[in-house]
Amino acid sequence: MSYYLVRAAADQLICFGPRRGNAFTFALLDEWLPPSPALDRETALATMAFRYLNSRAPATIKDFVWWSGLTLTAAREAFELVKDDFDTIKINEETFWIPIQPKAPAKPELYLLPGFDEYIMSYTGRGLIIDPKHAKKIIGAGNGLLAATIVSNGQVIGIWKRLIKNNKVVISASGFDSFTTTQETAIGKVARRYGKFLALPVETAFS
Repeated sequence: MSYYLVRAAADQLICFGPRRGNAFTFALLDEWLPPSPALDRETALATMAFRYLNSRAPATIKDFVWWSGLTLTAAREAFELVKDDFDTIKINEETFWIPIQPKAPAKPELYLLPGFDEYIMSYTGRGLIIDPKHAKKIIGAGNGLLAATIVSNGQVIGIWKRLIKNNKVVISASGFDSFTTTQETAIGKVARRYGKFLALPVETAFS
């Protein structure tokens, strides 16, 4: 049955619905996603590039190729179509695209992100957010998985794991360097929010 479901999803007949306990459910795609007008090629390329850069800039054309699956030629064409809405900057000899009027920086916050979060997966080069000397602690563990990350003020500062045991959730946070008191307080706060989502008490451990 799993093969039939995958094929039906690939044919855009069904999509995932809400979970019922531990069980997966499915819904008819047309009921959840009404038909929309088809886009011509240039409009589709421009729309994809505009949305990517507005949500993930600073980013390179190479990043966009990785994320979109387009050819390099198509990616360059897409960026050319939206060039009036973006500026470019040089960082470590690479050209990054950014909005002409970027949003004001948000108040610095700390996040516990899952292993395959877009913040890590949207780029080919991650040197701006992860110190290269710590990259292998997140990527390339040998099993094809990415570690869940702790992000503070835009920088990955450690990894975390969760364990649900004895009707509670244990959050184990491991820093690349020693956590500051402020960071430990922030991690505890986010962990409690996660526990509230799971409707379970939380225990936080640091290493």
